[in-house]
Amino acid sequence: MADALAQTQWHEPVHGLLSQSILAALADNPAAKGPEIITAAQQAVPAAASILTSGTMSEESGAAQVASFLAEELAIGDMEDAVAALRAELAQADRLDPQEYELLFESAVAMQKELAKRRLAHTSGGQS
Repeated sequence: MADALAQTQWHEPVHGLLSQSILAALADNPAAKGPEIITAAQQAVPAAASILTSGTMSEESGAAQVASFLAEELAIGDMEDAVAALRAELAQADRLDPQEYELLFESAVAMQKELAKRRLAHTSGGQS
């Protein structure tokens, strides 16, 4: 999971900062629990708790499980932003040729389907 956090190109800079703080917390204490990781993240980003705790995690979750959950939480947020950007482009259909519009539309639909699957898996604890 650390590789996924480190290698992701975050759409939102704040998510990159959170990812770095999670990696640092886990490097300092590989057995860190959720509350410890979130507290460390808040030192880097004061709004970390509200960003990282929008889903559900047990206070006793292990470090790998917490890191995986938080990475998915951040990735879902980035995907939501990407879908919003595609929608904004589609809203300016008069500036697009029909083929470009169709490609953007298909991309938006595919991304929304993937986003829905990821949200479901994320909120159901990975059970889909």
